[in-house]
Amino acid sequence: MVRTLRGKLLLIVGTGALVLAAMVAAGLLLGSRHDRELDDLERRLVPRLELGPRLLADLERLRRAMQDAVSAQDHDALAATIEIRDALVGSLDTAGPALHPADAERIRGAVHEYHRVARDISLRLIEGEGGEALVGEIPQMQRAHARAEALIRRATSIGKAELAAGFAAVRAAGTRAQQLQLAFGLAGLAVVVSLSMVVSRRMLQSLEDLSQGFLRFGKGDFEHQIRVDSDDELAHVAREANQMATSLLELARQREAADWQKAGQVGLSDELRDDLEPEAVADRAVRFLAQTVGAFAAALYVVEDDGTLRLAGSYALARGDDSEARDFAPRKVLRVGEGLVGQAAIDRRPIVVDEPGATGLVVRSGLAQATPRALVVLPLARLERTRGVLELALLEPCTDRIRDFLTSISESLGIALEVAQARKATRQLLEQTRAQTERLAAQEEELRLNNQELQAQQEELRRANEELEAQRRTLSQRNAELEEARLRLHEKAEELTRVSAYKSQFLANMSHELRTPLNSMLLLSHLLAQNEGENLSPKQVEYAQTIHAAGKDLLGLINQVLDLSKIEAGRQEVELTDVELAHFASFARRVFGPLANEKGLVLSVEIAEGLPKTLRTDKQRLEGILTNLLGNAIKFTDRGEVRLAIARPAPGRALPRTDLAPETTLVFAVSDTGPGIDPKNHELVFLPFEQVGARDRQRPSGTGLGLAIARESARLLGGELTFDSVPGRGTTFTCYVPEHREPGEDPEPRSAPNSLRMHVTDDREALAQHDPHLLVIEDDPVLAEQLAEVIRARGLKVLIATTGEEGTRLAFEHRPLGIVLDVKLPD
Repeated sequence: MVRTLRGKLLLIVGTGALVLAAMVAAGLLLGSRHDRELDDLERRLVPRLELGPRLLADLERLRRAMQDAVSAQDHDALAATIEIRDALVGSLDTAGPALHPADAERIRGAVHEYHRVARDISLRLIEGEGGEALVGEIPQMQRAHARAEALIRRATSIGKAELAAGFAAVRAAGTRAQQLQLAFGLAGLAVVVSLSMVVSRRMLQSLEDLSQGFLRFGKGDFEHQIRVDSDDELAHVAREANQMATSLLELARQREAADWQKAGQVGLSDELRDDLEPEAVADRAVRFLAQTVGAFAAALYVVEDDGTLRLAGSYALARGDDSEARDFAPRKVLRVGEGLVGQAAIDRRPIVVDEPGATGLVVRSGLAQATPRALVVLPLARLERTRGVLELALLEPCTDRIRDFLTSISESLGIALEVAQARKATRQLLEQTRAQTERLAAQEEELRLNNQELQAQQEELRRANEELEAQRRTLSQRNAELEEARLRLHEKAEELTRVSAYKSQFLANMSHELRTPLNSMLLLSHLLAQNEGENLSPKQVEYAQTIHAAGKDLLGLINQVLDLSKIEAGRQEVELTDVELAHFASFARRVFGPLANEKGLVLSVEIAEGLPKTLRTDKQRLEGILTNLLGNAIKFTDRGEVRLAIARPAPGRALPRTDLAPETTLVFAVSDTGPGIDPKNHELVFLPFEQVGARDRQRPSGTGLGLAIARESARLLGGELTFDSVPGRGTTFTCYVPEHREPGEDPEPRSAPNSLRMHVTDDREALAQHDPHLLVIEDDPVLAEQLAEVIRARGLKVLIATTGEEGTRLAFEHRPLGIVLDVKLPD
């Protein structure tokens, strides 16, 4: 049987030659032309169909090789990408007539440009370079890749019109051959027509199959291939087209698998978005992953602090409520190295068991039960440390697509577990802190009762003072009682100091621990908000921007808490430089002028005459104080004026510190015309976390740390921060700063390293020569203030000394009636 198209034509021509030799010659001529049409069609179009997927695959292999080299930090792997590029360019050189020379040259240039840009960025990434500049060049690399891919697709695509024209030419040649054969001989008409119809029927059927097949391929249907019933040239074209369809179908499946993997990763992130406990993270994760990969049972173990693996979440597994279920219920606790789960935790590599056989694991529904066809054990590791192990039971063998997906989400799920465990630990610490606060409140209540008892004793002391000379023994007894009360108060003060130290240490530690993941969140949310891949919707970009803004606010709060904890711990340092006074005035106008104008306020800055041009202080800390004071003044003032005045202290005004002199002290006074501060809230102004302005819901609020930090900064500079306020008329904050703050000068002594200093005043200015008074020698200002209140309540005046040397001097100068002495003075 004749198989080839050429043989069939020769059979027809040979039969017709018996009747008419001219018919044979004409048939051969037209048959040769028909062959040339088919050969031309095959030579131009079929290689182009194969060339496109091959070039795209080479380009994708080049991109992945770049990524792998960056991931492995391997310069040799990066250099090896040159061979992949040269292989791709070599395919262009050998394309022949399948590719137009101009198209080949454009593709070659695009490939070289993409390789140059991508290799430069990859080399910088391997060498550890980062920053905004490098991130800004990544879109250029992506555009170069997209341009090369677009040129390849455009140059290797085949239009329907071109295919139709080629096949039309073939059909036209066949039709002319038939017509000419009929015209050349009536004698062989019956035989030639019969043979022609037999041959033409198969050939036309092949052409029709080809046409329909290419039409389906053009519509994207690569599943149904072209039928091949013969072994001729048309069948060869059909086979080549079927091979092309198979390649395109494989590419489509690979793209579908990548899209499925990305959708799974996004879905898992959405499931774990809220503030969840580790058990909730585990339950949501196993449920989502089981439904995504088609697992009929799943379990997730988390690594505890003692190194054991605890079952935190499961899906469709027996709970062990009856004897039959307990036989197949999962183990609640495993040791590292025990079973496949424990071994995966050690190896940090996935374990896949196909056809596990009789494992004892079954899943039941109301109608049936099934056993697994495959077990997948996936360790969830991050930074060379296993956070948990995920185990999945599949009814079908584990495919490469499922393995790749599970590997891609292992690190992100491990991070989610780590964050959840850290969040749980934080809440437990907060509960402990709350319990300590309640105990402290109880102790304060006990102290209040003690104070009431002391007040009752003060009343007795007031009556006894009328006969003081005759009752010195009674006074000695009262002094003993005061000493006992002092010791009790001292014990309470030490306990308060320890609690404050614990609090400061906790705040400092937690501020650092929270800033590390928060910086990662800010970077990732910033990259998402940029939407360089243009794969996010505008709403998703808005969400990413919201996350970034909230993260920045939280980072600012954490920095304030850390600054306060450093100040309380006594770890702040002062950097002294000579700064011009005019700098602070220009700083206030530049920073706060626009804010005042925005609210319709007048901002005035004045420097008194006769002041020195420069001030030796810590420039950054003084700017921070002015920023806080001016910011609060503008925030709490709705109309009127905000004023900054730099001058000497007013004549006759008492300075808040004994080591400040009027002639060497500068005053930075910030006043406003705002609502003022209620007198009952004055004592709360400088306390940490107290927000006096926030008590009115119509007013703005903050963290309550700004004024506390500003006051401590002023004291670090050797000065003090005070305020005066009249409700309804405004508030004036006054910062006293020495003109020259020399290195090594200590501010006023602290009562404890982790507590804020308090200024304690006594009655030495108002003490007459014969006024009855007592001398208190105590270095703890809190305790000294309490003792002073007790003594004044008994009708006596009080002198306070913070050192033994000062106490000795005051005792010789004033001759007090009695002395309350701290037996553990620092000197």
